[in-house]
Amino acid sequence: MRKRLDSLSVLVLNLLAFLLSVVSGAESDSCPSTLVSTFRKGIIDISVGLSSATVSMESDTGLGNFRYLQNSIDDGDFFNGSGLRDLSAHAGTHVDSPGHFINEAYHAKKGVHQLDLDILNGPAVVVEVPDNTNITAAALEALAIPPGAVRVLFKTLNTKKKLMTKTKFEPTYTAVTKDGAEWIVAHPNIRLVGIDYLSIAHYADLIGPHIVLLSEEIIPLEGLVLEEVEPGLYTLHCLPLKLVDSDGAPTRCILMQ
Repeated sequence: MRKRLDSLSVLVLNLLAFLLSVVSGAESDSCPSTLVSTFRKGIIDISVGLSSATVSMESDTGLGNFRYLQNSIDDGDFFNGSGLRDLSAHAGTHVDSPGHFINEAYHAKKGVHQLDLDILNGPAVVVEVPDNTNITAAALEALAIPPGAVRVLFKTLNTKKKLMTKTKFEPTYTAVTKDGAEWIVAHPNIRLVGIDYLSIAHYADLIGPHIVLLSEEIIPLEGLVLEEVEPGLYTLHCLPLKLVDSDGAPTRCILMQ
Protein backbone atom coordinates (compact mmCIF):
# COMPACT_ATOMS: atom_id res chain seq x y z
CA MET A 1 0.00 0.00 0.00
CA ARG A 2 2.81 2.42 0.91
CA LYS A 3 4.55 1.82 -2.46
CA ARG A 4 1.30 2.53 -4.30
CA LEU A 5 0.79 5.74 -2.34
CA ASP A 6 4.35 6.81 -3.13
CA SER A 7 3.83 6.07 -6.82
CA LEU A 8 0.65 8.14 -6.81
CA SER A 9 2.48 10.95 -5.01
CA VAL A 10 5.26 10.92 -7.62
CA LEU A 11 2.66 11.10 -10.39
CA VAL A 12 0.93 14.05 -8.72
CA LEU A 13 4.26 15.85 -8.15
CA ASN A 14 5.33 15.32 -11.76
CA LEU A 15 1.99 16.64 -13.00
CA LEU A 16 2.31 19.67 -10.72
CA ALA A 17 5.86 20.33 -11.95
CA PHE A 18 4.70 20.11 -15.57
CA LEU A 19 1.79 22.49 -15.01
CA LEU A 20 4.02 24.97 -13.20
CA SER A 21 6.59 24.83 -15.98
CA VAL A 22 3.86 25.62 -18.52
CA VAL A 23 2.53 28.48 -16.42
CA SER A 24 6.00 29.90 -15.78
CA GLY A 25 6.81 29.79 -19.48
CA ALA A 26 3.58 31.46 -20.60
CA GLU A 27 2.81 33.76 -17.68
CA SER A 28 6.02 34.09 -15.71
CA ASP A 29 5.00 37.51 -14.35
CA SER A 30 1.92 36.08 -12.65
CA CYS A 31 3.56 32.98 -11.16
CA PRO A 32 5.19 33.20 -7.69
CA SER A 33 8.91 33.72 -8.25
CA THR A 34 9.89 31.19 -5.58
CA LEU A 35 7.95 28.43 -7.33
CA VAL A 36 9.36 29.32 -10.75
CA SER A 37 12.97 29.43 -9.56
CA THR A 38 12.53 26.29 -7.47
CA PHE A 39 11.15 24.18 -10.29
CA ARG A 40 13.89 25.33 -12.69
CA LYS A 41 16.69 24.12 -10.43
CA GLY A 42 16.22 20.41 -11.11
CA ILE A 43 18.63 18.62 -8.76
CA ILE A 44 19.61 20.16 -5.43
CA ASP A 45 22.45 18.55 -3.50
CA ILE A 46 21.53 18.71 0.21
CA SER A 47 24.66 16.91 1.47
CA VAL A 48 27.57 18.60 3.19
CA GLY A 49 31.08 18.10 1.82
CA LEU A 50 33.35 16.02 4.05
CA SER A 51 36.69 17.66 4.83
CA SER A 52 38.93 18.24 7.81
CA ALA A 53 36.97 21.43 8.56
CA THR A 54 33.48 19.86 8.43
CA VAL A 55 31.57 20.39 11.68
CA SER A 56 31.62 17.57 14.23
CA MET A 57 29.81 17.05 17.54
CA GLU A 58 33.04 15.55 18.89
CA SER A 59 35.35 18.52 18.33
CA ASP A 60 35.31 22.29 17.88
CA THR A 61 37.97 21.93 15.18
CA GLY A 62 35.98 19.78 12.76
CA LEU A 63 36.47 16.22 11.56
CA GLY A 64 40.25 16.53 11.35
CA ASN A 65 42.54 14.84 8.84
CA PHE A 66 40.58 11.62 8.36
CA ARG A 67 41.71 11.15 4.74
CA TYR A 68 45.29 10.18 3.97
CA LEU A 69 47.25 8.75 1.04
CA GLN A 70 47.88 5.04 1.37
CA ASN A 71 49.60 5.11 -2.00
CA SER A 72 51.24 8.14 -3.58
CA ILE A 73 52.67 8.80 -7.02
CA ASP A 74 55.02 11.31 -5.37
CA ASP A 75 56.39 8.47 -3.22
CA GLY A 76 57.01 6.19 -6.19
CA ASP A 77 53.68 4.37 -6.44
CA PHE A 78 52.00 4.23 -9.85
CA PHE A 79 48.69 5.58 -8.49
CA ASN A 80 47.27 7.79 -5.74
CA GLY A 81 45.01 5.91 -3.33
CA SER A 82 43.32 7.50 -0.34
CA GLY A 83 42.37 5.78 2.90
CA LEU A 84 40.06 6.85 5.72
CA ARG A 85 40.77 6.69 9.44
CA ASP A 86 38.91 7.81 12.57
CA LEU A 87 35.86 8.93 10.58
CA SER A 88 32.60 8.60 12.49
CA ALA A 89 29.71 6.77 10.87
CA HIS A 90 27.71 9.85 11.90
CA ALA A 91 29.95 12.36 10.12
CA GLY A 92 28.41 15.05 7.96
CA THR A 93 25.12 14.21 6.27
CA HIS A 94 24.15 10.79 7.59
CA VAL A 95 21.39 8.43 8.69
CA ASP A 96 20.88 6.61 11.97
CA SER A 97 19.77 3.00 12.31
CA PRO A 98 17.87 1.72 15.38
CA GLY A 99 21.07 0.41 16.95
CA HIS A 100 22.39 3.95 17.40
CA PHE A 101 20.48 4.39 20.68
CA ILE A 102 18.78 1.01 21.22
CA ASN A 103 21.32 -1.59 22.31
CA GLU A 104 19.02 -4.55 21.68
CA ALA A 105 18.64 -3.41 18.08
CA TYR A 106 22.41 -3.06 17.74
CA HIS A 107 23.02 -6.62 18.94
CA ALA A 108 20.18 -7.83 16.71
CA LYS A 109 22.22 -6.38 13.83
CA LYS A 110 19.52 -3.93 12.73
CA GLY A 111 22.12 -1.90 10.90
CA VAL A 112 22.15 0.66 8.13
CA HIS A 113 22.30 -2.10 5.50
CA GLN A 114 18.75 -3.08 6.51
CA LEU A 115 17.19 0.38 6.22
CA ASP A 116 14.34 0.44 3.72
CA LEU A 117 15.45 2.12 0.50
CA ASP A 118 11.79 2.69 -0.35
CA ILE A 119 11.64 5.02 2.65
CA LEU A 120 14.93 6.72 1.85
CA ASN A 121 13.76 7.54 -1.67
CA GLY A 122 10.46 9.11 -2.67
CA PRO A 123 8.21 12.17 -2.31
CA ALA A 124 9.20 14.49 0.55
CA VAL A 125 7.94 17.73 2.01
CA VAL A 126 10.27 20.48 3.24
CA VAL A 127 8.70 22.57 6.00
CA GLU A 128 10.10 25.74 7.55
CA VAL A 129 10.11 25.92 11.35
CA PRO A 130 9.64 29.36 12.98
CA ASP A 131 12.87 30.84 14.32
CA ASN A 132 11.68 31.13 17.92
CA THR A 133 10.98 27.47 18.65
CA ASN A 134 12.39 23.98 18.73
CA ILE A 135 10.44 21.27 16.95
CA THR A 136 7.91 20.60 19.68
CA ALA A 137 4.50 18.95 19.39
CA ALA A 138 2.86 22.39 19.37
CA ALA A 139 5.21 23.62 16.64
CA LEU A 140 4.53 20.54 14.53
CA GLU A 141 0.79 20.95 14.90
CA ALA A 142 1.09 24.51 13.59
CA LEU A 143 3.23 23.55 10.58
CA ALA A 144 0.32 22.04 8.65
CA ILE A 145 2.32 19.06 7.39
CA PRO A 146 0.34 17.50 4.53
CA PRO A 147 -1.75 14.48 5.57
CA GLY A 148 -0.11 11.28 4.42
CA ALA A 149 3.40 12.76 4.23
CA VAL A 150 5.99 9.97 4.50
CA ARG A 151 9.22 12.01 4.49
CA VAL A 152 9.45 15.37 6.28
CA LEU A 153 12.54 17.59 6.18
CA PHE A 154 12.76 20.44 8.69
CA LYS A 155 14.35 23.71 7.58
CA THR A 156 15.11 25.70 10.73
CA LEU A 157 17.06 28.60 12.14
CA ASN A 158 20.10 26.32 11.75
CA THR A 159 20.02 27.05 8.03
CA LYS A 160 19.77 30.81 8.50
CA LYS A 161 22.78 30.60 10.83
CA LYS A 162 24.58 28.42 8.24
CA LEU A 163 25.59 26.03 11.01
CA MET A 164 26.46 23.17 8.64
CA THR A 165 29.10 25.37 6.98
CA LYS A 166 30.83 26.35 10.25
CA THR A 167 33.60 24.25 11.74
CA LYS A 168 32.83 24.94 15.40
CA PHE A 169 29.98 22.90 16.86
CA GLU A 170 26.98 24.94 18.07
CA PRO A 171 25.10 23.20 20.94
CA THR A 172 22.12 25.59 20.84
CA TYR A 173 20.93 24.27 17.47
CA THR A 174 17.23 23.81 16.72
CA ALA A 175 15.93 20.23 16.71
CA VAL A 176 13.16 17.86 17.78
CA THR A 177 12.13 17.61 21.43
CA LYS A 178 10.79 14.43 23.02
CA ASP A 179 7.16 15.54 22.76
CA GLY A 180 7.85 16.52 19.15
CA ALA A 181 9.13 12.99 18.49
CA GLU A 182 5.99 11.58 20.13
CA TRP A 183 3.87 13.77 17.82
CA ILE A 184 5.72 12.33 14.82
CA VAL A 185 5.17 8.75 16.01
CA ALA A 186 1.45 9.52 16.47
CA HIS A 187 1.30 10.26 12.72
CA PRO A 188 2.20 6.79 11.42
CA ASN A 189 2.54 7.77 7.77
CA ILE A 190 5.76 9.63 8.65
CA ARG A 191 8.69 7.22 8.25
CA LEU A 192 11.63 9.60 7.77
CA VAL A 193 12.48 12.94 9.35
CA GLY A 194 15.38 15.16 8.29
CA ILE A 195 17.08 18.07 10.02
CA ASP A 196 19.55 20.78 9.00
CA TYR A 197 22.13 20.01 11.69
CA LEU A 198 23.99 17.03 13.08
CA SER A 199 21.26 15.57 15.29
CA ILE A 200 17.50 15.21 14.98
CA ALA A 201 17.34 15.53 18.78
CA HIS A 202 17.85 18.72 20.74
CA TYR A 203 21.20 18.85 22.54
CA ALA A 204 19.50 19.16 25.95
CA ASP A 205 17.97 15.69 25.43
CA LEU A 206 19.80 13.64 22.82
CA ILE A 207 18.49 10.31 24.10
CA GLY A 208 14.72 10.79 24.44
CA PRO A 209 13.76 11.86 20.89
CA HIS A 210 16.11 9.32 19.30
CA ILE A 211 14.64 6.41 21.26
CA VAL A 212 11.07 7.50 20.54
CA LEU A 213 11.76 7.67 16.79
CA LEU A 214 14.09 4.69 16.43
CA SER A 215 11.80 2.42 18.47
CA GLU A 216 9.26 2.86 15.67
CA GLU A 217 11.97 2.50 13.00
CA ILE A 218 11.49 6.07 11.81
CA ILE A 219 14.69 7.03 10.01
CA PRO A 220 16.52 10.17 11.21
CA LEU A 221 18.31 11.94 8.35
CA GLU A 222 20.78 14.40 9.84
CA GLY A 223 23.23 17.07 8.69
CA LEU A 224 21.23 18.40 5.73
CA VAL A 225 22.23 21.54 3.82
CA LEU A 226 19.00 23.37 2.96
CA GLU A 227 20.18 26.88 2.10
CA GLU A 228 19.09 26.52 -1.54
CA VAL A 229 15.82 24.77 -0.72
CA GLU A 230 12.44 26.50 -0.49
CA PRO A 231 9.61 24.90 1.50
CA GLY A 232 7.51 22.65 -0.69
CA LEU A 233 7.21 19.25 -2.31
CA TYR A 234 10.19 17.38 -3.76
CA THR A 235 11.47 13.91 -4.52
CA LEU A 236 14.17 12.81 -2.09
CA HIS A 237 16.97 10.45 -3.12
CA CYS A 238 19.16 9.26 -0.28
CA LEU A 239 21.62 6.36 -0.52
CA PRO A 240 23.69 5.71 2.63
CA LEU A 241 26.89 3.72 2.50
CA LYS A 242 25.98 0.06 2.95
CA LEU A 243 27.90 -0.43 6.19
CA VAL A 244 26.81 -3.85 7.42
CA ASP A 245 25.48 -3.84 11.02
CA SER A 246 26.45 -0.18 11.49
CA ASP A 247 24.48 2.20 13.73
CA GLY A 248 24.85 4.95 11.12
CA ALA A 249 26.39 5.85 7.79
CA PRO A 250 27.31 8.94 5.77
CA THR A 251 24.99 9.49 2.83
CA ARG A 252 24.68 11.56 -0.33
CA CYS A 253 21.24 13.14 -0.57
CA ILE A 254 19.58 15.12 -3.31
CA LEU A 255 16.18 16.70 -3.84
CA MET A 256 14.51 16.74 -7.24
CA GLN A 257 11.54 18.75 -8.42
